[in-house]
Amino acid sequence: MVLDQEAMVRYVKQHDHYSCGPVAILNAALWAGKKVTKSKDLKRLCRLTKCNPIHINDRKRKGTKQKNLDRALTKELRGYATVKRAGWITRQQLISYLRDPNHAAVICYCHTWDVDHHPVAGHYALCIGIKDDMLRLVNLGHAAPTSLNKKISRFYRMYMQHWENGRGTKYPRIWLLRKV
Repeated sequence: MVLDQEAMVRYVKQHDHYSCGPVAILNAALWAGKKVTKSKDLKRLCRLTKCNPIHINDRKRKGTKQKNLDRALTKELRGYATVKRAGWITRQQLISYLRDPNHAAVICYCHTWDVDHHPVAGHYALCIGIKDDMLRLVNLGHAAPTSLNKKISRFYRMYMQHWENGRGTKYPRIWLLRKV
């Protein structure tokens, strides 16, 4: 995908510590051409995904569970894009997939580790394309710009390591999207 094509879409930025799942779905819907807005649809998507605020010292469910994102993403994109939960794919498979301008991916990856390098938190982001060796990622968190380019080799090395959080949630997860 030529990265300049995404300039026609105004993607939504996450403004808190926990709604990355609903924001990824909202941005995927925008990418697919669905008429959605943050003011009209984000609260609905938070309810649909059962998104919870993060309580730093609470080990209970935080943010959005993958199974809830999977269900909500498929429902929200019905008629606009197909959704295929792919689990983990190689860097080269992702590059090949994203070269098609009608393809994108929602990626759930680990972004925070403790001092012993155990996974602490995951994050959902939309990947809308690739140019040369740069991924175009949307919503890298509440403190990041709305979208940004990341070198794919560095992104895979830093964030796409296989791990499980001890409660059955495996990272990274990738949902492949194709416009219909």
